[in-house]
Amino acid sequence: MTEMEWSMKERVKIKLVLFVLIMALSLSTPASAPAAGEPHPAGSLNNPDSNPDVRRPAKSGTEIVWDTWGVPHIFAQSEVSAFRAFGWAQMHNHEGVLLRLIAQGRGRGAEFYGEHYFNGDRVVHTLGLYATARAWYVQQTPRFRRDLDAFAAGINEYAREHPEKVEAVGRSILPVDGTDILAHTIRVLEMFINEASIHSGGGCSVVEQGDRAAKGSNGWAIGPSHSTDGHAMLLANPHLPWSSGEYTFFEAQISAPGYKAYGAALLGFPVLQIAFNDTHGWTHTINPVRGCDTYALVSEKDSYQFDGQMRAFDSKEELIKVKQNDGNLKDEYIKIRRSLLGPVVENDGKLFAVRIAGLQAGSFARALQEWWEMGRARTFAQFQSALNQMQLPMFNVIYADREGNIELVYDGLVPRRNGGASSDQTGVLSGASSTAVWNKFYGFKDLPKAINPASGWVQNSNSVPWYMTEPFLSTAQYPPDIAPRGEPSTREQRGMKMLLQESKISYDKLLADQYSTRCELADRVLNDLIAAARQSDNHLALEAAAILDKWDRETNADSKGAVLFYTWLQKMGDNFFAESFDVGHPLDTPRELKDPNAAVAALIASAGELRRRNLPLDVPWGNVFRLHRGTFDFAGSGGAGRLGIFDVVSYTHAEGGRFESNFGDSFMAEVEFSVPLKARVLLTYGNSSDPNSPHYGDQLALLAKKDWREVWRARSELAQHVEERTVLNTDERK
Repeated sequence: MTEMEWSMKERVKIKLVLFVLIMALSLSTPASAPAAGEPHPAGSLNNPDSNPDVRRPAKSGTEIVWDTWGVPHIFAQSEVSAFRAFGWAQMHNHEGVLLRLIAQGRGRGAEFYGEHYFNGDRVVHTLGLYATARAWYVQQTPRFRRDLDAFAAGINEYAREHPEKVEAVGRSILPVDGTDILAHTIRVLEMFINEASIHSGGGCSVVEQGDRAAKGSNGWAIGPSHSTDGHAMLLANPHLPWSSGEYTFFEAQISAPGYKAYGAALLGFPVLQIAFNDTHGWTHTINPVRGCDTYALVSEKDSYQFDGQMRAFDSKEELIKVKQNDGNLKDEYIKIRRSLLGPVVENDGKLFAVRIAGLQAGSFARALQEWWEMGRARTFAQFQSALNQMQLPMFNVIYADREGNIELVYDGLVPRRNGGASSDQTGVLSGASSTAVWNKFYGFKDLPKAINPASGWVQNSNSVPWYMTEPFLSTAQYPPDIAPRGEPSTREQRGMKMLLQESKISYDKLLADQYSTRCELADRVLNDLIAAARQSDNHLALEAAAILDKWDRETNADSKGAVLFYTWLQKMGDNFFAESFDVGHPLDTPRELKDPNAAVAALIASAGELRRRNLPLDVPWGNVFRLHRGTFDFAGSGGAGRLGIFDVVSYTHAEGGRFESNFGDSFMAEVEFSVPLKARVLLTYGNSSDPNSPHYGDQLALLAKKDWREVWRARSELAQHVEERTVLNTDERK
């Protein structure tokens, strides 16, 4: 063989080896990132020795199949292993935030995360929330106490298996136990109770844990008589902050003996709060249950006046450690006082007692278990039995099932006040007498509710309960203090109009209605505003009127005039209607402008503001209002609820004169209880709070397109959409 022949053969061999290596690398290298809004490609198995075909169960252990949207599908061989896997899965997607919430539940957020969390820790100590958690842990049934421990064990197990993914501060918080889980959920539910109470004329704003966060929701249930296909349908649409924290939803499917449900839980909660399965489903909306009152105390040194006597406070000091910028800890001692009315808070040198439903009177110790049993129910009667436990401190319950039942219950611990209407005892009450102190609550049979109404639908968008269906509920049939009288919001009126515009509603129409951006407020005042502006000799007023006249009265991404109208509304404030709410016209009032001249002045100022921001008066809504999270950024739609828009997405100021989404549509679900079941969902901000995760904002593209995701529940469906697979050890002692 000549040297030339040998070298040619060697070159061929080298090329062949290189080709094989390149092919091997191309097969092992992850695919490039998917286009925004598209599912992510399948990744490697967490346990390569397990059966890779998810259509067949793993040979042993509890299985978590992660789909391409980062949603865990838990297939457990026992109830306790399902809880353990759920805790593991929450750590997988939300490790940093979850451990921070655990620390806050202990009243030790400032110790690990700094001064910003001190006020929240003070509230936990003042109200004795962690001590309540310890007491309530003992009150759980042995079975559910084991479930709580299993959820906590899953959190700990993930940290042991993946120490590199747990920050140093998080490792200091570990291990987590069942009491921690209760403490976290108690703290979050207290925040909901307080906010709802403030909106109902009461509340305990003196013990707010931090910045008050907006909270809202839409919820519908459609009966067979109002459905084109003759099946009950459910629409779930909670509106909560998008910042990663107490109000973050975690989407999951849980399958265990006696329990199968798909839905979402607030992060750190061991059970689904909004869920559905083949037989039934439910959602919640925030209701104006006034479960918290504040009492002004007449005090003298370490005593307070009560029923004609001076009584000594039960006092002690407690230590809160606060992490400083240099990493050192500073000791802060706070004085804890208790009175017969409840815990005592000092505010501007004055002392106030607070009384919270379920904490100072009554109990929601088993709220988590009630949610679990709502999912375990298989019949309407079983679901009612779960609700009858009266452990949820608040929230409307909106329900639909395969048998065609629908229901809305104004649920919660509603105090029986000592006479008078709910509105008769508002604001800060006198703590000098036991007259305004309540200890009892209305029972489930007393609560406003609608079960299979003749209208074929029930709905709520956070307003008072009287408009949950047609005919409207008669307030005369209920105790005067069970709920505020009030009126529906323009957002709720918009929802009812959509429900009433057709005799029957289809599944596709329901999908579209959720994304309705029709501005009900504009329908009430826009004609008046345009007419008044056209009477002006101001060129900005005339130009603005021409643009508003062409506006489609929507806040879609391409809507021109919506930015101008929203800016005008911000300058007008509240109470600008000529005609207030009229029960004779419940879907069309309030309406018309009280002061057209003031309205035109605000319009001129709004036009001038847009000009100063170098924006044309007809700038498209989506150019200014952006759906943003992480690296994802899209033209926005939707808007603030006060616009009377059903599809709520609120925005906050950002750089460059933009507004970025920070609140609103979160976990959304639409379900038709047909056979087979139809379902679409969306978790707007994605199923991870880790900015480095592909699921941090990956669903925003669908929101921008007013689209939904398919729900994959069966193994055969999941097989085509697997991103990762985890098989947990069956040793439940861990």
